[in-house]
Amino acid sequence: MIEQPSDSLNPTEKPPITKVQSRNPLGWVLLVILFSLAILNSLATYLMPRKAEAPEANLRQETMQVELIVSMQRLSGDSSILRESNKSTWSTIIERTEKIQKKDPEAAKITAVLKREAGQKLAKADLAALARANNGDAWETVLSIEKPSLAQAKELANRITEKDFIATLAKAQVRERGGDKGARAELISTKKGMVAILVGAVIGFILLTGAICWVAYFIARKAGEFVPKGLPLDPPDGPTLDRVALLAAGLFMGFMVLSTAIPPMLRSVSTVFASGVTGAAMLVWTGVAIKLSGFTLADLGIQRTDLGKNILWGVGAFTMELPLAGLFAVIGTQVLSFLPAPSHPASNTLMEDQSPAVVMTLLFFGAFVAPIWEEIMFRGLLFPAIKGVTRRLVFSGFASSLIFAMIHPQGIPIWFALATVGGASCMLLNQTRSLVPSIVMHACHNFTLLCITVTLFS
Repeated sequence: MIEQPSDSLNPTEKPPITKVQSRNPLGWVLLVILFSLAILNSLATYLMPRKAEAPEANLRQETMQVELIVSMQRLSGDSSILRESNKSTWSTIIERTEKIQKKDPEAAKITAVLKREAGQKLAKADLAALARANNGDAWETVLSIEKPSLAQAKELANRITEKDFIATLAKAQVRERGGDKGARAELISTKKGMVAILVGAVIGFILLTGAICWVAYFIARKAGEFVPKGLPLDPPDGPTLDRVALLAAGLFMGFMVLSTAIPPMLRSVSTVFASGVTGAAMLVWTGVAIKLSGFTLADLGIQRTDLGKNILWGVGAFTMELPLAGLFAVIGTQVLSFLPAPSHPASNTLMEDQSPAVVMTLLFFGAFVAPIWEEIMFRGLLFPAIKGVTRRLVFSGFASSLIFAMIHPQGIPIWFALATVGGASCMLLNQTRSLVPSIVMHACHNFTLLCITVTLFS
């Protein structure tokens, strides 16, 4: 008996028609528009205020830096050693203050004092700028005289009535030139010196730990361990990829709307309160947008599985990336020294107000809200979205990290450092297939820098 072929094998039957889902480019278009606007806004924030607001903020930063270095020199017992090691820092600060001393004569005081500290002669332009400053005649005489008598040096020092550190340093210099060997005894700031030593110890510990982690990582990789697990979100098709892009655009649009709308509405109540509400609203919108998109936090790589291990990955990665980010920050500021000096809104805020409410708000934003939102946005969504289009892991990590850097308002010289942080997060995500280590690393990075800033400005 010959069996008849089944219906599924009947060659005359047409295969079932599979409905192809249509693509939706809306998310991609919105991302291009939103990122373009954000980058233009960050550049405008970086460049435009320099004409008015930035000189004062920069002068406070330069003064703080000078005080720290001089205090460390005094505490070291041999100021010539640190003075030599800080020549490049002196030169950088002098270059910056020279550029703005015509518009802001107060900058001429820092320029002249630093030049005297470095053993340089004052130019006619320096003296002319000093003459226009507040109490300029006294400053010009004090900083230009070469060999006063001790009595004359003390009399000249008393003419400087300002109480800030630059004024104290100028008075110490003229008395020192007059033969007063104890002139710098009044200069030492024990508090600032101890702060500098503490900060140095923390940075040293991070450097040492990071070096150990790098060595351990490379040894483990060579032994076949720590094989990268890939990205947690890897869209299988075009329509899913479009959903990822649309979610990313929704998150970013929500951030722009909330950060623009809420602060003006609540500023009359309290700027601190407005910032706190904005941060909380950003987190709420992130959760709502993810739920509406049909994805889950687990899809993006946020889950409880191996939580302890992933936290350790994040802490270790922090010690590994921070020195690299610091190095690229130095390289960026040196190579692009012709551009305005970078600054951070948080630093500028702390220069004006170090109250507990302000500090806690900045920590909430910088060490909690920003790491969660930015890692979800740039590593959880944008990174795999670009990879889904280009099929190139390294390029996608580089592109998403560069965009991440460019939307920040600190300034172009810091883009190298910010992109380093973003690149480290991309590598960590691909290594662990979890977004938790990246969030922890980012939180540790921001928390440490904020704590150091608070300590230095206190």
